[in-house]
Amino acid sequence: MASQGGVPVVLHVRGGKDDVHSAQAHIQCMRQCRAILKKGHPIHLHCFDGGWEQAQLWLDNFPGVHFGFTGSVNTFSEDQKLAEVRIPRDRLLLESDAPYFRPAWVPRAGYGHPKYLAEVARGIAAIRQGATVDGALQEGGMNALRFYGLRV
Repeated sequence: MASQGGVPVVLHVRGGKDDVHSAQAHIQCMRQCRAILKKGHPIHLHCFDGGWEQAQLWLDNFPGVHFGFTGSVNTFSEDQKLAEVRIPRDRLLLESDAPYFRPAWVPRAGYGHPKYLAEVARGIAAIRQGATVDGALQEGGMNALRFYGLRV
């Protein structure tokens, strides 16, 4: 349906316990997407947790792909941080993934909430040299509006 209507496809790619950065899951999902979607099709990789190799795979095959980052950006490995730095700024989306992802300081019994989106921006600003929390929030918001064709 999405392949015919041109609407964005939102993917939540996760591998098994031993699939570091969901590498194998990204390869399998990529094969399926290449079989049914055109190269320019808009894809939103929701809750992206891959490393640079996985990000590059998506960028090479779907140049308009966007990557959603949650509060887990604050606990990324060095390879995941490298991906976050190398992904073009205009492809970053900020996500709360409420109620599942929550900032580390929220008690385990607590829930994530969109009001914590600044925590995601703070994590991105800490990784990207020269980035600010305000800048990350503005870019993430503008990217989402553009990607989904929304107006404020």
